[in-house]
Amino acid sequence: MGGFYAVILSILTILLFFYWANYFRLLLKKQPGLGIIRSTNKIRHEFIKKPNGLDFIAQIPGQITNLRVNIDGGKLVVSTEKNNLLKIKIRANLIIENYTFKNGTLIVNLRTKSNK
Repeated sequence: MGGFYAVILSILTILLFFYWANYFRLLLKKQPGLGIIRSTNKIRHEFIKKPNGLDFIAQIPGQITNLRVNIDGGKLVVSTEKNNLLKIKIRANLIIENYTFKNGTLIVNLRTKSNK
C-alpha cells in the first residue's frame, strides 16, 4: 500500500512542478525586458535634433552585412536584401545626408531640404 501512495505522490509532485514552471514562464514573458527571447529581435532607436536636421540612431541586433536606408513616401525605411527591418514616419522636408552601420549601430544623418 505504501508503494501506491508513493506513485500517487510522485505524479502529483510532477504535475505541480509543471504547473508552477508554466506559471513563472508566463509571468516572465509579460515583464518588459526580462525575457531574453523577446528582446533579441527588438530594434531600439531614437532621434536627436540638430540645428539643420535630425540624427537617427538605431541598435540593430543580428548578423547583417548589407543594410540599405532610404526615404519612401515620408517614411524612413531600413532594410536588408530580403526584408524591411524598420519603417518610421518622418517629416516630408528631410533627406538623407549619409549613414553608417558599424557593430550593430546605425547612424543616419538627416538634413532639411533647402528651399533655393
